[in-house]
Amino acid sequence: MESPPMFNSVEDECRYWKERSKQYHKEWTDVKQEYDEFVEQSREMEIEMDATLDQKQSIIKDLTAKLTMFERENESLKLKLDSHGIEMSNMEKQLETVKKDRDTMKVYLRQLEQKNDDLERAHRILNESIENFEKMLDQAYEKNALLELEVDEKGLLQEKLQRLMDETRDLKQELNVKSRFTPVVNGTSIPTASDTNTVNSSMNSSASLPNGIVANGDLVNHDNTVATRATSISVNALNGSLVNKNEYNQQHSLKNPENQLNGNSMNPSSRTTALNIVADMLRKLNWDKALLCPECEKFRCVCERPATLQPPPSASESSLFRRAFGGSSSSVATSAQSTPSSDCSSSGGLNAGSNIFKRFAERMRNSPDASLPL
Repeated sequence: MESPPMFNSVEDECRYWKERSKQYHKEWTDVKQEYDEFVEQSREMEIEMDATLDQKQSIIKDLTAKLTMFERENESLKLKLDSHGIEMSNMEKQLETVKKDRDTMKVYLRQLEQKNDDLERAHRILNESIENFEKMLDQAYEKNALLELEVDEKGLLQEKLQRLMDETRDLKQELNVKSRFTPVVNGTSIPTASDTNTVNSSMNSSASLPNGIVANGDLVNHDNTVATRATSISVNALNGSLVNKNEYNQQHSLKNPENQLNGNSMNPSSRTTALNIVADMLRKLNWDKALLCPECEKFRCVCERPATLQPPPSASESSLFRRAFGGSSSSVATSAQSTPSSDCSSSGGLNAGSNIFKRFAERMRNSPDASLPL
């Protein structure tokens, strides 16, 4: 504080202290007023601070509640994240296994497609082979039917040939009997009435024997006188029988539209179709020349000449022909001279005719062209 000054009088001092008191009083009033204002402001601020504090506390409570809620959610999300991580790892493992399965299924599918293609190819080949076999079977049936018709016709022709040979033998025996009792006039024999009776009696006696053979007792007394005549007559009769057989074959061939096989007639169209099928088959197998007759160069032999007049054919040209038709024309001419040999040749011809399809199938299998399609 400032030291008071020196006063000259009491009045100066009183005046000084009055002024000083007034100054202090004024300062006090100012300070008091400021204090009051401060107190009011502080109260107002306290009220405001209390309000803001309450507000902030409520906000803090809300925030703490939210924080706890968020913490709980965070914990739950962490648990979910862990579970999802485990599931993700499991799904990755499953994805790897699925990829492996997909790769294996792709390989298996490719193999199945290849097998399916192979099976389809094999199925197509099998269908084609079945169609080829069916065609070959149909052709074999047609050839078998044609060959059966040929065999039946050959059997009928052989039976008729045997009957003609029997008739020829009977005629030769009749001529032998007639030649014993006829006188010779200009190199020819003329029968008489007694000769006719003798021939009739000999024919009756020969008819009673099997196969039309003349009894030996009728020829004992005339063997020496008839030997030369019988030779010429037998040759003439044989030539006549062969001419008759050629005429018979020409009249009863497959070209005759009135010919019947097993009671059924063949119309020209079916006959032509059958012959064309056989000709094409033989031409494809290169047998069109091998199965022809070496003498007449025909598929069905019509040349019937004695064995002494025929030139011997080569074995390579006539082997297939003889095997296919059960003998050559020389065997037929030889069978016309003796009855036992003719019976054996006819039975052999029938057996060969029944087995003709078997031999034909064997030649097809053994031939180098058998693999070619017909």
